[in-house]
Amino acid sequence: MVFILIVLTWLAMQFWGGAAVFQRDDYFIRWHQWLDISYRNKLGETVAVALLLLIPVFALALLLHILGGWFFGLAGVLINIAVLLYACGRGDFIGKLEAYRDSFNHSDPEAVRHAADKYFNLSEFDPESSSVEGKDFTSAHASIRRSISYQAYERWFPVVFWFLILGAPGALFYRLCQIVSGRDYSLTDDTALIADPTGDENDWDAESYAENANAIVGILDWLPSRIWAFGFALCADFNAFMDVLRDQFMAVNSVKSLLEQINLAAIYGSAYAAYVADAVVDDSAINTQGSTSEIDADKAKNELDVMRQINSRVMISLLGLIAVISILA
Repeated sequence: MVFILIVLTWLAMQFWGGAAVFQRDDYFIRWHQWLDISYRNKLGETVAVALLLLIPVFALALLLHILGGWFFGLAGVLINIAVLLYACGRGDFIGKLEAYRDSFNHSDPEAVRHAADKYFNLSEFDPESSSVEGKDFTSAHASIRRSISYQAYERWFPVVFWFLILGAPGALFYRLCQIVSGRDYSLTDDTALIADPTGDENDWDAESYAENANAIVGILDWLPSRIWAFGFALCADFNAFMDVLRDQFMAVNSVKSLLEQINLAAIYGSAYAAYVADAVVDDSAINTQGSTSEIDADKAKNELDVMRQINSRVMISLLGLIAVISILA
């Protein structure tokens, strides 16, 4: 049954454009807002963050304990399905990736930057990055490529990983941490969440929680990101991935750096280091400075095509591994 639930999430992420019907974060954001306004000054920020994240998780665990066995276990299955789909990444990742790729057909740098901000808003998915508007083409595309590398991973695998380890509460905890970090949330009415319930405007501070939540996400991402990287090693250039893992496996820097490098290794093999966003790259190696010539557009589209294909293959490989573990367990 666990494997069937995981297959449903895989189908939702790969073929159904996500699980938007289950992914409404309004109630959690309102809970976040109320707790911040009412208790942060009384309890302190650390306690407030703990309550913010743990009360919904313990409430879910209690609900499963009480109702999980009802109707021959059907109630527990339905709750697990709903929570697991809720915990998956927001939005239609495949659709956004294709739309961004199509923007290169216009041979217009502004069209590319506009699509990048529209479909992969870095200020939403990566609080450490700013908008790509105003950046040269190389910087803009490198920033989006890093964002895509992370979103391809976080939308499904870490959720499934923590579901297998800790059940539905673990999957929920991971997604709530992502929401509080400011990376990923879905609302039905943004403007309805700005006013303080007590009547004061803009009196709560969501951003002050992001640092603690980001630290937790970094811890939660460490192990599943390495497993995801090994999946790349099995599906593409093994030697290139071993080079990345030797450098990054025990590193404590951003998970995004590891994920970006393994995607670049899938595209460029052992020459991946020249294309890492943080590296100093000679213009002769990457001739994309300030324009999107036909060659540059083709190179960018090829990168996106390979990233989509390899990430899909890794998902299928890990799904097969989970199936084998489920049979043997």
